[in-house]
Amino acid sequence: MVYDMDIPKYCRECGESELSWTVSVHNNGHCENGRLRLDEVTPIFILGCEYCSETMLVVQAYEIATMLNDQMTKNKTEGVEIKPASTNEPDNSVSDEDGAVELYDADPNCEHVLDPNCVSGIRCTKCGGWFCF
Repeated sequence: MVYDMDIPKYCRECGESELSWTVSVHNNGHCENGRLRLDEVTPIFILGCEYCSETMLVVQAYEIATMLNDQMTKNKTEGVEIKPASTNEPDNSVSDEDGAVELYDADPNCEHVLDPNCVSGIRCTKCGGWFCF
């Protein structure tokens, strides 16, 4: 499932559409800056207005990573038909005329179930067949 994030298009204070992202860290520890350990800081992304400097949205890095991974998985598998490869070296390693992708090391009798957590390609959770983009 794709992580949906409601990202504003306009500033709620001045109505300007010139918004931009920046990154920072949030201090989760009890120390002052300069004495922090890595486990005491959290990276954050901040969406702000270029015109009036209003902070529109603060998002933790793991939320951005989840959104990007989900979007990448959705884009890769949208409209792609999966068929098992007959050998370890498929003839059409990327696609053929009908847009089907052959999986390496796949069971030809498997009804493939795609792994939603696989972000570097396509992997079947039942037979272990795979294809890297």
